[in-house]
Amino acid sequence: RVDSAAKQLSINYMAMVQQSTGEDWNDVELQLSTAQAHIGGEQPQLVPWRVSEWTPPPVMLRQEKLKRLRSKDNSEEISMKQMHEPEGAFDEYPMAASAAAPLSKPLANVVTNATSVVFVIPGNKTIHSDNEPHRVTVFMDRFPGYFRYVTVPKLAAQAYLKAKVKNTSNYPLLPGETQIFMDNQFVAKGQLAFVAPGEEFWTSLGVDAAIKVEYQLLRRLQKQTGLVNKSMRYEYEYRTTLTNNKASTEDVVIWDQVPISSHEKIQIQLLEPNYRVDSDELKKNELNYLEWYYQLKSGEKKIIPFSFVVEHPLGMTVEGL
Repeated sequence: RVDSAAKQLSINYMAMVQQSTGEDWNDVELQLSTAQAHIGGEQPQLVPWRVSEWTPPPVMLRQEKLKRLRSKDNSEEISMKQMHEPEGAFDEYPMAASAAAPLSKPLANVVTNATSVVFVIPGNKTIHSDNEPHRVTVFMDRFPGYFRYVTVPKLAAQAYLKAKVKNTSNYPLLPGETQIFMDNQFVAKGQLAFVAPGEEFWTSLGVDAAIKVEYQLLRRLQKQTGLVNKSMRYEYEYRTTLTNNKASTEDVVIWDQVPISSHEKIQIQLLEPNYRVDSDELKKNELNYLEWYYQLKSGEKKIIPFSFVVEHPLGMTVEGL
């Protein structure tokens, strides 16, 4: 549950308990453990990784000899003597050492209480033996959060609110489905990954229409260039417009991308923005993803131009554009 004015996030952490033992659990104290006994408490053990020349097994060698015999004999009948090899005939073809070497046996699984957390559910609960899920509250806590909006206008002209939260509790948050409420209004469902105590994590809080996103393709030009070394040139020009209709200044991150050339004769040039090195406002990674960062004041509108050129030799067939 998110309080957008206070910039706080409260987590109501619940568990679903179901049982079919044939006996109702009436007014009992519940303890839920995070121990994963089916995994075991000991790390897997490495075994030597050997590489050697592969030699065919005896069956394959026998088949090869039969093929050679048939190729020498015009008749389709081959004597039984030719089809049977004397004892020890394949001793010169030992199996690869890696296949013959015994593998180390894994150690016994060990589970210790020191690696698990036990949640003692407050108050006594009744869980009927109906194999139906019964909701119990594990804990309720409030966490400060850093909020920002993220948009990928090429794929969806929406602004998604995300919160960066630190788990300041002494217990982990297990993976599970979340139901997200913004200012007491249900907005979306999501998924929470495993979060260790003291770990920071991002959680999505749904779409906020108060941050307006517009994405336009202004120009897509295809033309032939060059007199001697002729080439095909594609020019792309886009424009993203952000408008902050909220009453407060908001952080907004925009993601887009430039194509990646997988051939030396396919040249790609970023025209706008004028990127040289990473800065607080603009970053680009090895996959040619661009990331803009802005602090939009209340009522502010931001126009972000984006253009690039793709050029390749005339006659070359290019896919991906």
